[in-house]
Amino acid sequence: MTIDLTGAQIFSIVLNLLLICLAFFIRQWMTRQQADIDAAAAKISSLTKELHDYQLQCARDFAQRSDVTNGRTEMMEAIHVVAAKVDRLFDKLDMKADKP
Repeated sequence: MTIDLTGAQIFSIVLNLLLICLAFFIRQWMTRQQADIDAAAAKISSLTKELHDYQLQCARDFAQRSDVTNGRTEMMEAIHVVAAKVDRLFDKLDMKADKP
């Protein structure tokens, strides 16, 4: 028993084998790409969680703008009071220096 193959049949077999190999390599490449996409998605999810945790920490630990403004206003008022007292002290010293 012999198998007689024509040129077209041999070409078809070779082409099919090449297409099978190509499909295998494309499948492998797509699997790697999907793994990379999944890893990137996991990293994005992790970074998003870290960002939300940081935002929560900032909201909880750092002073509010209104608190800082009020503190600055109180500090400026205290500085003005001290400046007024220093001015009065200098005025008293000037008056004493004028006396013989």
